[in-house]
Amino acid sequence: MSETQFEATQSITRRLKAVMVAIAIFFVLGAVGIFLSSFGNFSGIQNIYSVNIVASQVSQAIEGLETSRQTIADMEGAKNLKDIQFAFNESQKLVKEAVTNAIRACDDSSKAKVLLEKGLEAILLYEESANELFFEKNKDLSGQMIVMNQYDMDSKEYLLKAQIALRHTTDDIFERLYANRYWPLVVGFTLSAIFFLFVVTFGFSISNKIFHSINNLTYAALKVSQGDLTYQAPVIESDELGQLTDSFNRMISSIHSGRIELNSTIERIKRLQRITARFSEAVTADHVMEISLAEGLEAVNADSGVFAILNKDRDLIEIQRYVGIPHEALKKWRSFPLDKVTPLSDVIRYHRPLYFENLNEFIERYPHLNSEAQGEHFLAVAFLPLIVGSECIGALSINFNHSQKFNQSDREFLVALSNQCAQALHRSQLYDETREAVAARDEFLSIASHELKTPLTPLKLQLQLLSRQIKKGEKEISHEKLLGIMQNFDKQLGRLSKLIEDLLDVSRITSGKLNLNLEKFNLSDMINDVLTQYEHQLKKAVIKVIFISESNIIGFFDRMRLEQVLVNLLTNALKYAPGKPISVIVEKQKNIALITVKDQGPGIAQENQERIFKRFERVKNSENIGGLGLGLYISSQIIQAHNGQIRIESELGKGSSFIIEIPLTLGSKST
Repeated sequence: MSETQFEATQSITRRLKAVMVAIAIFFVLGAVGIFLSSFGNFSGIQNIYSVNIVASQVSQAIEGLETSRQTIADMEGAKNLKDIQFAFNESQKLVKEAVTNAIRACDDSSKAKVLLEKGLEAILLYEESANELFFEKNKDLSGQMIVMNQYDMDSKEYLLKAQIALRHTTDDIFERLYANRYWPLVVGFTLSAIFFLFVVTFGFSISNKIFHSINNLTYAALKVSQGDLTYQAPVIESDELGQLTDSFNRMISSIHSGRIELNSTIERIKRLQRITARFSEAVTADHVMEISLAEGLEAVNADSGVFAILNKDRDLIEIQRYVGIPHEALKKWRSFPLDKVTPLSDVIRYHRPLYFENLNEFIERYPHLNSEAQGEHFLAVAFLPLIVGSECIGALSINFNHSQKFNQSDREFLVALSNQCAQALHRSQLYDETREAVAARDEFLSIASHELKTPLTPLKLQLQLLSRQIKKGEKEISHEKLLGIMQNFDKQLGRLSKLIEDLLDVSRITSGKLNLNLEKFNLSDMINDVLTQYEHQLKKAVIKVIFISESNIIGFFDRMRLEQVLVNLLTNALKYAPGKPISVIVEKQKNIALITVKDQGPGIAQENQERIFKRFERVKNSENIGGLGLGLYISSQIIQAHNGQIRIESELGKGSSFIIEIPLTLGSKST
């Protein structure tokens, strides 16, 4: 098994450096302590040395005095006194120099110095007496010698006493040195003991902290291995070990956060799967919106929501469903234009979600909605577009009664939720459209089969009657009877032709092949021609037509198609208002021609006025009125092909007015 090598961390190196610095400091302090404790001994040795020097000087002085005395003794039989005087002066010079040096080397307060000074005075007197003897040649030589000897003895006495004093001083110094001979050892041992205690204590502290840090990390790793990702190791150091522990804690916290986020993601995926499963069972748009709000609000812990979709003309936003919001709060917003600046209209127009984490962000983006926002039941909100392919069919609003942080995971989930809702809503709309188309087809087939049989039945009866008459041998059939049969044939064939032509027009419109043959003509003349052609039928139905028109309303139109529109409107009036007058008014407003066909029929309810312009739609009433319900649909498509529009103004019991607005040139549009 190979041994793993680890490099020393900076924290341990720094601690070792600190120990080494402490050792160096203690060495310096120990040296200083030992020096200070030995300073007295050093000073005593220095003093002994100084005293020895003084004693040596004193000895030299005593020897010089002895030499001077011997020189004086040689003076009695000497013939040449100058040589003796010279020898005496040289000897005295050495004596004085030695004594002077000894005095300088002594302490000012020492006894030896006092004695030496007195000895120096005696030496000077001795020298003075000798000089008198040499120069004055005193006849009383014996008396003078006695005085000189006295001075010599005094000088020696003082010098000897100084030697004794110096010896006593040396003895005192030696006594002190002997008494303090163990003091440096005591100081050194004490400092060594203190240093040892410091190193042991400091080392134990270092090892204890390192041990606890490593032990904490080991225990934390054990807890993590057991699945506890919430445990945090105590940080007891501020160095690299502390940073290592803190980094370990951060790593575990990050893993814990990632685990929580992963669990949340898994839970949201499961919820999306559950929502998808529920959407698969939803077949109506209401059911889809109910599931979207219920599941969506629960998934993100929201408090309220709004489901809005575009109308079929894609110009109005209609709130179809809402949860958690009072009815009164949305009363003025149940339907509003797409071009109005609101969050819902912005996400629909730009196909991008909007997130507001607090109310201030919302007001900053939409200051004109400040009053509405203050009264709304949310503090944070997410607006999500419902996108299918390249189109946006609506928007979803998720509201929170508290401030909400939308992190990346939340935003991705909300977008995924809105996409699921959009797809489910689109499927339900396709289902509704398919169901409506199937119902319309079934109704159309029923009506078409009935309407197609209607002209064929009398034709068949007339042919059977004519066939029986021929079989009975009736050779002659009256002219009037034959004419009536032929007229009835013509009527029924015309009706059948009209039904077939309407079906062909619907096919052309559906396939986009409704082409216009434009020509320039007077619109008033065309309408007048149509009324003239149908004059016989109108008179037969006892219907009076009031025609009012401005002159010279000339434009580019498809004559045959406009005649078809007018005939459809007149036919409607004949069906629903028989025997009552019809008004046809033609006028011009700038570049727009207005054609109004007004009848005095039963009128059309408000909820049916938009529906009658759709395929296979008819107004239901008590009377049994035939037809495929295609006339108004074909008419509206023809007018739209001319860039115009057709609308109805009607009230129940007050008749109906069909108003056509059509531009005089195809390049412009009616407003």
